[in-house]
Amino acid sequence: MTVLRVTLAGTDLSAPRKQELARRLIDAFAEIEVGRSSPEIRAGFVVHIEQVPPGDLWMGDRPMVESGAAGRVAIVSARVMAGPWSRAMKSQLFARLEAIVREVAEMPVQGAGADFWMTIVEVPESAWGLGGRPVSIGSLAPVFSEDRQARIRAYLDAIED
Repeated sequence: MTVLRVTLAGTDLSAPRKQELARRLIDAFAEIEVGRSSPEIRAGFVVHIEQVPPGDLWMGDRPMVESGAAGRVAIVSARVMAGPWSRAMKSQLFARLEAIVREVAEMPVQGAGADFWMTIVEVPESAWGLGGRPVSIGSLAPVFSEDRQARIRAYLDAIED
């Protein structure tokens, strides 16, 4: 289960481009987090695409869109279930998602990347809910690749009371 929020300023994506962005982000995310993508795995992802006026995102004391020549910026926030993540996986995720957003939103790579920010928040075991009930990463583990399942088991073993 993953919730992605993509906030774009200076960009006006059509409905088909939003659909493309959501599909590509989910597939890339699933491949890294779960180890593969499929229709049932994609159903565990939510993507919230928000387009805001250029003056609504600020970095310090100036509009964030001023940080790059293209006048476009993106902030991607991901909430994920803790368990399968390694530092290398997060690094790979940052690179893949940035490339996808830049391509779909037509944001050229420039300078130090101040026009693209991303965070990953790992939600601890028992702090994720669906339909008013808690959901455990352990119950979802069978859909993950073997190496991710091993990381999930190790995570759950480490937090057992």
